[in-house]
Amino acid sequence: MPSSPVASGRNATAVRKLAREERQILDIPRTIGITEIQRRLASILTEIGEGRPTTIYSSGKFVGVFITPAEYYRLRKLSRVVSWFRTAGLELATADEAAIAEFVRRLREGSSSASEAAG
Repeated sequence: MPSSPVASGRNATAVRKLAREERQILDIPRTIGITEIQRRLASILTEIGEGRPTTIYSSGKFVGVFITPAEYYRLRKLSRVVSWFRTAGLELATADEAAIAEFVRRLREGSSSASEAAG
């Protein structure tokens, strides 16, 4: 099993803190086109700054998402946690709550078979 600060007691606090952080992406973001962005850029940026994520489409295709810097950095931190679990043997994207709980229980017990809980 890889050595990681996520598994240590010190960073268990960091993971709990990450879980408590405010999430801006809780629902499907508003979608706007390039033409609307060109017309209303200042007001759109104000809304994004207030925590309203916005998807962008051009020529009928989604091309990006506007989010606040705080949400971007929160997602980056979350990405590191997801990557650690993947490296340790648990794919969070497909695991159900029971599998995650079992994996964490075995990890806390110091069992070398924590990855067995993922399978």
